[in-house]
Amino acid sequence: MNLEQLKKIVKSYMDSDKVMLDMGTGGGEFLLSLNPYRGKTYATEAYLPNIKLSRQVLIPYGIEVSEVEDDLKLPFDDNFFDLIVNRHEAYCLSEVNRILKSGWIFITQQVGEKNNKELSKFLLDKIVEL
Repeated sequence: MNLEQLKKIVKSYMDSDKVMLDMGTGGGEFLLSLNPYRGKTYATEAYLPNIKLSRQVLIPYGIEVSEVEDDLKLPFDDNFFDLIVNRHEAYCLSEVNRILKSGWIFITQQVGEKNNKELSKFLLDKIVEL
């Protein structure tokens, strides 16, 4: 799934009365590209330089950024979010389940078997198929 496909899927679940979380937001570029709702959008980040950057970028848009030190203990109340997006951040499924409202949506885009084909070809002079 490419970035535009992911954006289309996420936006189809966004709504002004839904509370959303972007896990591992990085610098917040993807999140901002969704035009998220002010006061209804949260982000997490674990990498210190990105925490500072994402706070500088996202807070002016009404997006709260929380530092995550442990995937097993996210800094949110139970059943808080309607929509959680995780492009490629590590996560603990039981924690996602704890903070996600029952019956709502978790969208993740993790690394798959076809990732880095170009890098494999460059380094190995061939693409290794599994």
